[in-house]
Amino acid sequence: MKAAKFVKPGRIELEEAPMPTIEKPGDAVIRVVRACVCGSDLGGTGGFPQCPQAVT
Repeated sequence: MKAAKFVKPGRIELEEAPMPTIEKPGDAVIRVVRACVCGSDLGGTGGFPQCPQAVT
């Protein structure tokens, strides 16, 4: 199967990964057909600077 790997800020690679397996009775394996990246996910890729923590 393919997996997206965050290598370093600004770099994501697609690589082969082993198929997941059920290891414990409560485990589940799901099949993802489509996925996308949310804007809040871009902080980990170096795409956007980290936002300061909100002050309440």
